[in-house]
Amino acid sequence: MLVAAGFGQAMETMAYRFAEQPQGLFPGPDSPVVANAPEPSPFCGPGDEIQDLTKLLRDRKIPLADGWAVWNKTRRLLVIRGSMADQWQVEEFSDFRKQTRLAKLTVEWLRGDDNAPPPATSAPAWAAPF
Repeated sequence: MLVAAGFGQAMETMAYRFAEQPQGLFPGPDSPVVANAPEPSPFCGPGDEIQDLTKLLRDRKIPLADGWAVWNKTRRLLVIRGSMADQWQVEEFSDFRKQTRLAKLTVEWLRGDDNAPPPATSAPAWAAPF
């Protein structure tokens, strides 16, 4: 039985972080700078430089039906509101998976007194030193 056949596709808002601006999503007349995302989003905040990519992507045959896409230059986030099919098309178009993987690691060396009791910590058990 196909009960769900009459329902529309679920809309999701997702953000993809980039080390640099995604390929093919450069500023131009089809991608104006805007004050806010079309809808409130945790991925866009006050003071962020936001570029509307909706028209650019629709011109590239990505429908974004009832959805939108913005580039948050401040946070280097590609924020997309649309169906999962639209999300995957934008991800493919932006070459998200082809970008260089960057990792950040911080190591802190602490020297302590061997006779001192261990400090009380609120860190989770998996973060405790060996």
